[in-house]
Amino acid sequence: MSFATGWRDPIPRPFHSQRVEAGPETSIISVGTYSPYSGTGIAFDTPAVGVLLSQINEVIKTAASLPGARALMADVAPLFEGKGFQFTNIALGDTRPNSDASAAIAQALMRTLETGRPELFAPAPSERLGR
Repeated sequence: MSFATGWRDPIPRPFHSQRVEAGPETSIISVGTYSPYSGTGIAFDTPAVGVLLSQINEVIKTAASLPGARALMADVAPLFEGKGFQFTNIALGDTRPNSDASAAIAQALMRTLETGRPELFAPAPSERLGR
């Protein structure tokens, strides 16, 4: 059993209550989680953390895709791959997205709203490497 399939009950409820409050015509988008440590070599820049974050994002995607939720998830994890120093101030201990990351996240949200297909927005491998 994966982390994603083991967490079926409490996760969908936030989307359900958001759907009830927002109404049927409102778009609901959740932003997935990311690793601010990716590419930094800092202690949490490990494959195990990547697996955990992938599983958490799968839970969010699963909850968002349930019929009652009718929500989307903008998967921003690929945007952060290898860009911990570029997209955060992690060198100063600040894991929050900086202005470059915020712009990339906003673009992912807009594309998700425009097309309803967030899986199309993972950058090409050359973009992930900052080339």
